[in-house]
Amino acid sequence: MIYRIAILSTMASLLAACGGNVPPVATPASSALRPDKGTNSLLYVGDLGTAQVDALSYPQGKPQFTLTGFGSVNGLCTDSSGDVWVSDGHDGKLIEYAYGSKKAKRTLTDPGFYTQGCAVDPHSGDLAAAIQPMNSNPGGVAIFRHAKGKPRNLTGQDFYFPSFCAYDNESDLFFDGNGVSGMFFFAELPKGSQTMRRVSLPQQIDVAGGVQWDGKNVVVDDQGAGYKGSTLYEFSISGSTATETGTTPLDGSADVINFALDGKRAIGPNIGQSPNVMYWPYPAGGPSSKTLTGFTEPVTVAVDTKQ
Repeated sequence: MIYRIAILSTMASLLAACGGNVPPVATPASSALRPDKGTNSLLYVGDLGTAQVDALSYPQGKPQFTLTGFGSVNGLCTDSSGDVWVSDGHDGKLIEYAYGSKKAKRTLTDPGFYTQGCAVDPHSGDLAAAIQPMNSNPGGVAIFRHAKGKPRNLTGQDFYFPSFCAYDNESDLFFDGNGVSGMFFFAELPKGSQTMRRVSLPQQIDVAGGVQWDGKNVVVDDQGAGYKGSTLYEFSISGSTATETGTTPLDGSADVINFALDGKRAIGPNIGQSPNVMYWPYPAGGPSSKTLTGFTEPVTVAVDTKQ
């Protein structure tokens, strides 16, 4: 089964009621924790089924603590300070947590919109989120200047149901999703611009998945269709066109909705008969090198390193 993270207004109450029977990850008493000895990184896993975020040591994958209290977890992103942002799509919120903390540091809202995937510009600190209106209007992206205050919402008929977004090293924002007809789209909001534009990809994408920047290329996830596994495609972008520079097959995957990159691995939540989170070599792809279990509907991940 192919899962789409996009939330339509008719699905809101259903997603808010999602629950799971998986026992919660053990939660230490402290509100700020250090990860396991030998690492200073955390892997955050957003679980739509339990409406929570599980924090694990990275790359070991040992449970550390859990973030709760969300309507639905639709996206995760980190900033240059090591803070993690949780996109609570059902409630139209973006909630910031300091590295290793269970206490919310800041909450931003975008009334009238469902927030999806998010990204932080490493240069300006701006927070971006893919947004879908709570009515029949088209979606787009929201930009919170310096990750504060009220957002600047940019929407358009060509961008009905956006899903995920990422900044490149020039502060250009890229995002993907599905149009009103259900067809995939990929788009860019250039730095300093208020006009979104479509970018033509030379590779067919069946189901819109995550978008990331790997330091050289924009990486787009095809969740896959039917029994086809998920695949990452790397693109060099110039204007409104793209050149494919690489392909990363995620062997053994059933439906990777979003993913994270750490320079040598791709980490993705894999939904199948036995939901899990898997590690793959990047950019080579192929068989997974590690599998983590104990999730209900993992849909998004982020790797966070203490700065």
